[in-house]
Amino acid sequence: MNNKDLSDGFSYPGLGEIIITNAEKFIDAVLNWGRSNSLWPLTFGTSCCAIEMMTFGATKVDADRLGTLFIGDSPRQADMIFVSGTITKKMARRLVNVYQQMPSPKYVVAVGACNVSGGLYWDSYNTIHGIDRIMPVDVYVPGCPPKPEEFLDAVKVLQRLIKEKKTKEDILYGRRS
Repeated sequence: MNNKDLSDGFSYPGLGEIIITNAEKFIDAVLNWGRSNSLWPLTFGTSCCAIEMMTFGATKVDADRLGTLFIGDSPRQADMIFVSGTITKKMARRLVNVYQQMPSPKYVVAVGACNVSGGLYWDSYNTIHGIDRIMPVDVYVPGCPPKPEEFLDAVKVLQRLIKEKKTKEDILYGRRS
């Protein structure tokens, strides 16, 4: 969002000074600000990256300060999914099913080398070599396994993409500013 698009001379937390020229743009900016600062993730972990994901949700890393609240195991309440570890062809159907149960807008973070490109199992006949082949991915977190701090960086990147309307869902469904 740029200040030339919207401004009424007031300052809003996280939005900066904005000029109101179009109510729809203003509402969209406020909704994106709210979405970016209240992400409710779902975890889909299958390998060693899942252990690092548990650390990310723990007190030491403190993901809550970014508004990332681990609320439960229901995809119907989540708007973001961390997918980590090796995804087999048999498991891919279940992962897509979980993804389809999430309400829109929904965001995907691919975690770990196995998930991003096949990793250690790149030559296996039964693995998906990157989940971007079966669902749109917004942020990639490479590593084997990545550090919990890199999960925080991924959330920050996703927050910026949501505010700027540059997520895969925005691009795929034409919701560009």
